[in-house]
Amino acid sequence: MAIPDDIEVVRTFHDRLAARDVPAMLDLAADDIRVGGGRGSNVGKGFFEEWIAHASLTLEPTRWFRRVDEEREGRHGVRGEVASTVAVEERAIWRAAQSGRETGRMTFAAVYEIRNGALASIARYNNIGEAVNTAGLDEDNEIDLPAHG
Repeated sequence: MAIPDDIEVVRTFHDRLAARDVPAMLDLAADDIRVGGGRGSNVGKGFFEEWIAHASLTLEPTRWFRRVDEEREGRHGVRGEVASTVAVEERAIWRAAQSGRETGRMTFAAVYEIRNGALASIARYNNIGEAVNTAGLDEDNEIDLPAHG
């Protein structure tokens, strides 16, 4: 089975979040997915499912940074795995669950770690500079991607 492209994994995450397709989002995640953000962090698909249930937002990527690490010996306990780190600046729009009325918007950033084609972690940051620095990326890692949709 081919391992999905890391950028496609992140784009698929955005599409499935917008569609509120919880089962498909869970299929995208590693069993030990780590989710971190403004309300704390935790590990596992159960927590990820709770996070999805409470996330009333859609995300529109605006800037992308990427580093591919073919081997991360010992980082996740699996030698020779295909892994990458993707930082994305995102416009977020929150909507009321019942009415769909917009309740807020802001721009922030997230760092996604992809391991063997699965979403291994998501961490939210206040801005793209903070995300890029924390992930050990820099301007050389910025990639130009066409709009998805």
